[in-house]
Amino acid sequence: MLSLCLVFAGLAHLLPSPWWLELFTHFISIYALGSVALVVFYFWRKQVNRFFISLTYFIITLSSIAPYVLPSSIVRTRTNQTEITVIFSNTHYSSVSIEALAHLIWQRQPSFVFLAELRESQFAELRSQLPEYSGNIVPGGPDPWVHAISYLSLTELGEVSEEVVRFDNMSPGLVVTSEALPDLQLQALHIFPPRSKRTVDLRDLALRNIAGYASNEENLVVVGDLNITPFSPPFNKLLEVGGLTDARVGSGPFGTWPTNLPIFTTIPIDHALWKGAWEVCKLERGPDVGSDHFPLVIKLCYNASEEKT
Repeated sequence: MLSLCLVFAGLAHLLPSPWWLELFTHFISIYALGSVALVVFYFWRKQVNRFFISLTYFIITLSSIAPYVLPSSIVRTRTNQTEITVIFSNTHYSSVSIEALAHLIWQRQPSFVFLAELRESQFAELRSQLPEYSGNIVPGGPDPWVHAISYLSLTELGEVSEEVVRFDNMSPGLVVTSEALPDLQLQALHIFPPRSKRTVDLRDLALRNIAGYASNEENLVVVGDLNITPFSPPFNKLLEVGGLTDARVGSGPFGTWPTNLPIFTTIPIDHALWKGAWEVCKLERGPDVGSDHFPLVIKLCYNASEEKT
């Protein structure tokens, strides 16, 4: 089974179709754990041929996850201490705990919070528990996969500008800026999941348009549920064309979905990407707030480093 999964994952890097091949790339970290278990098992059983086959599988998967597991080669010397916290959470409306979500926000005191899938009534309830925040919600659409997206910002930041973007012509995203935070452009997104050829085509259209948008921007931070993992060819293309840096590099390929499985079987489909003046200087997986996704807690640093390779 592991052999077949790795073959399909490899073919996804070579063939644009069928659409389902790309799904096998999402579970590379799980394949790595499986191959480790097989290496240990076959070593213990002294089955030499199968041991070396399993070791080969491990080396193949390790080559994909190594950039995320190994420390970054970039050395940063702090020269400016301007930092803010941002939270992104896909808050599935059917299960999320507004109380747990409000507690997380109260505890971390982020400057911005971006929430996907929250209903208007839930958003109103959340705002009532957090009087120090203002914000807005953009409703979804008639398509069952087009969900609402909303944001909160600390009122002490003053006026915040917002723009609605639709990179697949359907799913709403938000671009938020604040005069109090120069050069900061925050983009929050939730795009189609890879459930069928139609939804994969729409997701990939969004990824191409996000990359095009990013390529024309000097400063940009992208947060959101992109419904893709770092091991997928379209994700790598997004980084390449958009000139974006994946905040998980050097931090570990920790998963964010689903929350109802053991933590080592979750996959990383919620992301924080950046370019320009604001960098992601720390990325954490937040606590379970009742949704099917774990939140991302993101620390942003403004002009906070001089990079030396």
